[in-house]
Amino acid sequence: MAVTLGQLTDIFKEANAAVFTDNEKMLLYPFVHQNQQMLVYITLAEDGEYVRFIIPCYLNLNVARNREALLMKLMEQNRTLKLLKFGVDPEDGEITVSIELPVEDSPLTAGQVHRCMYTLTHVAMNERERLLSLIQTGIYPDSRNEEFQTIVSNLLSGDEETEKEHDSETEETDWLDDTDEDADSEE
Repeated sequence: MAVTLGQLTDIFKEANAAVFTDNEKMLLYPFVHQNQQMLVYITLAEDGEYVRFIIPCYLNLNVARNREALLMKLMEQNRTLKLLKFGVDPEDGEITVSIELPVEDSPLTAGQVHRCMYTLTHVAMNERERLLSLIQTGIYPDSRNEEFQTIVSNLLSGDEETEKEHDSETEETDWLDDTDEDADSEE
C-alpha cells in the first residue's frame, strides 16, 4: 500500500512535530542538535511505495585527517547499526545518513515513522559526535578502542607524559602525511 505526503504529514501533526513541504514529493523536518540546525528530508519514490529519510550534509569527508579510517568506520557502522545507512558523494565528499523503507503490501505506521525519526535525530546524531572526534583527532572514542582507553586512563590519572607522547606521535604522523603529499605532487 502506497503512502502519501498527506499521510506522513498527518503522522507528524499527531506527534505535534512541525514539518514543511517544498514540493509534491518531499517533507522537511528541521531540528537543532548542539546549536546546529539540521534537516531530515523525507522523500517518496516508486509511487509512494518507497520512503527515504535522509540527513544531507551530515559530515564531510574532505575535512578528515585520515579519510581511510573514516571510510572504514562508516562501513563498519553500515554493517552494525540498525536501519542507518551512511553514504559518501565522491564528487564533493558529502557524507549523508539515511533510512530507506519499502512500503509495498502494508501501510506505513506512525510507530515506524517515529522509530525512523528517533534513529536519525538521536542515534545518528550521537554517532556524529564520535565521527567528528575521529575526523578531528584520528581517534574514534569507543570503549573497545585500546588507544582511546589508554588516553582516557592517562587523562584521569593525570599522566601528562603520555599525553605529550601522543601529541608528538600525532605531529609526526601529520609531518609524514605532508611529506607523502609533497612526494605525490612531485610525480
